[in-house]
Amino acid sequence: MFKMTRSHAIQAGATLALAAVSMTAAMAQTQTLASTISATINKAGPRTGANGTKFMNVEGNTTGFGTFGVADFAPLSVANGSTISNVTLALTESNAAFTAPGNFDVFLASGAGTATSGLKYDGTLASDGIGAQLGTLYNLGTFTFNSTGATGTGQVDTYTLTLPNAAARALFVNEVNAGTLRLALGADPASSTTATFFGSTGTTAPSLSFTSTAGAVPEASSALSLGALLALGLTAGVVARRKRTAADAS
Repeated sequence: MFKMTRSHAIQAGATLALAAVSMTAAMAQTQTLASTISATINKAGPRTGANGTKFMNVEGNTTGFGTFGVADFAPLSVANGSTISNVTLALTESNAAFTAPGNFDVFLASGAGTATSGLKYDGTLASDGIGAQLGTLYNLGTFTFNSTGATGTGQVDTYTLTLPNAAARALFVNEVNAGTLRLALGADPASSTTATFFGSTGTTAPSLSFTSTAGAVPEASSALSLGALLALGLTAGVVARRKRTAADAS
């Protein structure tokens, strides 16, 4: 019959601790979504033809060509209640003579879906000319586009997005699972921003990456402490059994 020795007990505790640390690391996953549908929304509606999805422009209204962009993303399975972090949007520049630097906003839209028909830019509306067309908009950050003119096409710009509250975080997970996650990009109508990017059918489609962590994840130090306690408990059991055996033999 196998007898538990002190070395066996210590080895068992160490194994349990390492397993707990490995399990903790495995629960965090970094995932990337590609844009499946994008559009440039003009005053008359979505830009038509092949260029409507090949490019995605974000323009202030002082240029006379106010626009906002929308990008929808492919579905992915994320556990409900997951913690979402490190959300990063990658956009590839597709520049032209009219490209101009300036700030723009990125919004998470609640009334997303995948349709773009019926959307129109209106510089008198709130949220960069978007208004309530896309439901509730959660501002994920204001960023700066730096390019001027036709140079710089192919440059990849990455923007770190912030989910501002619990409602936005829950919406993000729900929309990712449903395949209806939509981001909207707009510029202040009073600005001359003309940010020009490739769209979903362009050379490089917009992409979104994030880290999801499911459930409550213990710190590595907690896992090691648990393993140490288990090792001590098992060792104490071995010592107690030896003492009892010695007492019985006397």
